[in-house]
Amino acid sequence: MNNKRKLFHTLLAFAIILNIIPGYAAEKKKFNFEDVLKFRAIENAKLSEDGDWLIYNTAPDIGNKEMVVKKIMDSTIDFHVERASNPIISTNNKWVAAKYNPDFIKLANSAKGKAPKSGMLLLNTSTGEQIIKKDIASFEFSGNSEWLIYSPYPDKNDKEEAPEKYKMKKIGSELVMHHLGSGTEIIIPGVTEYYADSSSTFIFYARSERNADSDGIYYRSLKEGYCPERPIQKMENHLFSNLTWNNATGRLAYLSAGLQDDGKPYKASLWFWDSNEKSIISAITMSGVGEGNYIPSKNKLAWSEDGGIIFVGTKPDAERYQDDETKIIFNKENILNPDSITASADLDIWHNNDPLIKTNEKKTWPGKRDRFYYGVYHVGDSRFVQLAAPDMSEIITTDNHNYTIGFADAPYLKEIQWDGWYRDLYLVNLKTGNRKLLEKRIYDHASISPLGKFVAYYNDKQWFLYDVAKDSLLNITESIGLPFHDVDWDIPAPAPSYGFLGWFENDDAFCVYDKFDPWMFLTGDGYSKFCMTLGEGRDIGAKFRVIKTRKNRKFISSKDSLYLEAFSEKNKWQGIYIHETWIQGIKEYIRDPNYQFNLLEKVENRDRFLYTRESYDEFPDLWIGDGEFDRLTRVSNLDKQLEPFSWGKAELTSWKNGRGQDLQGVIIKPDNFEEGKKYPVLIYFYERFSDRLHQFVMPRINHRPCYPLYVSDDYIMLLPDIKYVSGDPGTDATDALVRGAQHLIDMGIADPDKIAIQGHSWGGYESAYIVTRTNMFAACCTGAPVGNMTSAYSGIRLGTGLSRQFQYEKWQSRIGGNLWDSLDNYIRNSPVFQARTMNTPMLIMFGDNDEAVPWEQGIELYLAFRRLDKNALMLQYRNEPHHPKKMRNKLDYAIKMKEFFDHYLKNTKMPEWMEKGIPYRGE
Repeated sequence: MNNKRKLFHTLLAFAIILNIIPGYAAEKKKFNFEDVLKFRAIENAKLSEDGDWLIYNTAPDIGNKEMVVKKIMDSTIDFHVERASNPIISTNNKWVAAKYNPDFIKLANSAKGKAPKSGMLLLNTSTGEQIIKKDIASFEFSGNSEWLIYSPYPDKNDKEEAPEKYKMKKIGSELVMHHLGSGTEIIIPGVTEYYADSSSTFIFYARSERNADSDGIYYRSLKEGYCPERPIQKMENHLFSNLTWNNATGRLAYLSAGLQDDGKPYKASLWFWDSNEKSIISAITMSGVGEGNYIPSKNKLAWSEDGGIIFVGTKPDAERYQDDETKIIFNKENILNPDSITASADLDIWHNNDPLIKTNEKKTWPGKRDRFYYGVYHVGDSRFVQLAAPDMSEIITTDNHNYTIGFADAPYLKEIQWDGWYRDLYLVNLKTGNRKLLEKRIYDHASISPLGKFVAYYNDKQWFLYDVAKDSLLNITESIGLPFHDVDWDIPAPAPSYGFLGWFENDDAFCVYDKFDPWMFLTGDGYSKFCMTLGEGRDIGAKFRVIKTRKNRKFISSKDSLYLEAFSEKNKWQGIYIHETWIQGIKEYIRDPNYQFNLLEKVENRDRFLYTRESYDEFPDLWIGDGEFDRLTRVSNLDKQLEPFSWGKAELTSWKNGRGQDLQGVIIKPDNFEEGKKYPVLIYFYERFSDRLHQFVMPRINHRPCYPLYVSDDYIMLLPDIKYVSGDPGTDATDALVRGAQHLIDMGIADPDKIAIQGHSWGGYESAYIVTRTNMFAACCTGAPVGNMTSAYSGIRLGTGLSRQFQYEKWQSRIGGNLWDSLDNYIRNSPVFQARTMNTPMLIMFGDNDEAVPWEQGIELYLAFRRLDKNALMLQYRNEPHHPKKMRNKLDYAIKMKEFFDHYLKNTKMPEWMEKGIPYRGE
């Protein structure tokens, strides 16, 4: 062998060794923006009804989604279909239907308003055959898996010209019943709504067409050959709506309303169709809900489980709002008449006695316009009882026939603007409509027991139990000596509860949480109580919370197995436990201190579970567990996406704030971290982020820094906690971050001259404030920050129309007082007023259609720094909300944020946009 060949083999062997011996693996790649865009997440994961099949989507940030259909115990049956999403599977597992999306590139190139519509894909799991239908709006399987029922999008080019009379009449569209066995289809025109009962006995539908002959409500028997159409009730120029089925009685409830001359429905009647007798019953006529009231077509009927009562909404005639106001037609006689000219003035009057300010009133108008007030119809004695009214508008629908609860927020509507949301709680008699005030000004949960014997509610840091029969009220938690309010609540509003778990069967008990454990309070004599987990949560410092694994659970039974998620505040592990309701205590199902486990689904009548396991550097793939999680099977493998990249490692750290309180944070270090090397550091924060230690943060382009993008480029990241006291949020944030940064410097891992901060919204405010109080940071990127609390105090949140006063007095901004009583706090905590001391390069980002923070706050901040000749730039994304939505803008911001930090923390060349800006060119 010649020397060259010897050298070649030596180098080859050495290369192989480097890839085998731990610590000598081939160098991994940096994670770049293109990698973020194509990184796939899992969506819509669900098991079949029997647990034998799994369906889910994988989705990149940009590109086509893919549907995956797997038979769990047979690896040979594994379908992957590009462009299919939101899959559903038939109960017999033979069919999967999914939304079939337009190709992403075609969608991206489509003209505004000309985007292609989605279709539907039908997959035969036995043969792999695929059928694609275009332009399908919705679809579902019948309960017996014999039919696929779907609705095409209406064809706008095939619309009949409406006659002047009835021009506003609601016209239905096609409904198609596709027989899965034969492939034959029944096409039903003019359907406005339909309902297929769960037993697959009937499909009901309402029809409304220009040809009024077909207006009515119909049914087809799905167990009858060819499923012929049969009318239930037909009336020309009537709208039939609110099809609501009751399994116990086999009755269908619905509304019918005659059309006015313009085609809009007005007063409706309530009808029942009895499937056993094949007969219709007139329950409530148009005049059957009391003088001055009517039943609107926009409604929501609700049966009790036994079919003995049905809730139906009514409206007073005074709340019948017309959509169109009379338009003034000008002529020679009225063109100079002041009354005619001003009749349609564009005017809103802001009156001091208005319950809501005008902007909030406009935002809530659709709900007010369509609002109804529940009454209840007692089927047995054909009697209607009105329950709700404008002064007590909210009623909880129940299964019992005796009592429910109602809420009145009218007395507190003005206070929404500066304080919060409060309601008065009432007990309401379903037989008489009489109401009894139980508690004024509650701000948390209230619930009536399934049989209507008790009401439980939280107020003033305690849980209370009202006994209807005894007419007695008891503070049920006071004697325990443990707090049932959030002891970590650091907002100047009343502390909330830890949550309501539910009622026990036969109204025997109700269950709530303390900070760590669930408690059961018996409603019988003595009102005894016990901790369901025997205090283990408090003993180990873990929060136990029940995971919802059963659909439509109305109460907890003595035979239930409750699955609980456990989370350790101190060590951040998350596991799954079980509590058998007939035995006190819990047993561990699965826990590993290095991972977070999330139970997604349990098969109803089988010990089969779908869950995820994740950590900072492990993708949350799907796993199947059987029995007591003794057999764990990984059924997706998207974690392989991480293999080529330097992803980093997360670890927990802690330090103390200026008040001596312990603070925690997550440090993310590069894979090739070197002891003794000092790294540039990016601190990303909001309030408390240390709970994210074992969370896999999905790489996405948005308003946040993408962790692996920075860490693979040799940054260290810190995700810190902040603890607040009322009145000085800016000071609290500064203290936490400065001490957190110093902690990294003291650890010897941070370059003290290369530490930057980034935050958005509340974190944006904090970051903008922090750099006016310290020169410790080399750069600051702040997204959607409040700059001036005094002007923001009475600003408007465009998304809700609410004033921002409540934000400062009682909520996140934590000033704790109004502008006049606490003016010094507002000024002291506003970056604008401290702008002279800011010496940190700053990048401000705002969308100029921000619905949460007035974007003028960014202008105030920028102009203050500009006037003082500070190093500050602002990115204004046109027509973008609080979090930019358009990918071109999100990606542009993400790139510019990275270039900004790279320049100041890694000494890269200043990009031209930072050096010279971008002149306006009439865009």
